[in-house]
Amino acid sequence: MKNLIKIAIVMIALVVVGCSNNGNRSIAKHTPATVANNIQIGHSTMQSVHAIYGEPWRVQQIAGVTVWRYEFTRLKPKVTNFIPIVDLFAWGATGYQKVLEIQFKDNVVQDYFFKTLRINQERGNVYYSTN
Repeated sequence: MKNLIKIAIVMIALVVVGCSNNGNRSIAKHTPATVANNIQIGHSTMQSVHAIYGEPWRVQQIAGVTVWRYEFTRLKPKVTNFIPIVDLFAWGATGYQKVLEIQFKDNVVQDYFFKTLRINQERGNVYYSTN
C-alpha cells in the first residue's frame, strides 16, 4: 500500500512539473476585456503597446501596415504519458494558446484581435478549437 501511495505521488509530481509554457508571458493572463482596456483603436501607439506587452513574437509589414503578433502557449501532458506501454499509443497534451495581433498604421493602432484557442495534441497531431 505504501508503495502505491509513493507511485501516485511521483506520478502527480511528474504531471505538475511537466507543464510547458512558450511565447510571450505578458499576454498569458489577459482576456478580451483586459486587452480592450489596454488598446484603443486610433489612439494607442506602438510605444504604449510595447510598454504593456513587450517585444512581439513576430513583426510583419503588409501593404503599409505594420502587424505585431504575440502568442502564448501552455501545454500539460496527459496522464497516459506516464503509464508504461500505454504511452506508446495514447501520449499527448492539452492546453491553450492565446494570440494577440495588432495592426499599426503610422505608429497608431488601426485594428487588433485577441483569441484563445484550446489545444488537444494526440500522438503528434495537434487539434485547435475555440470552444
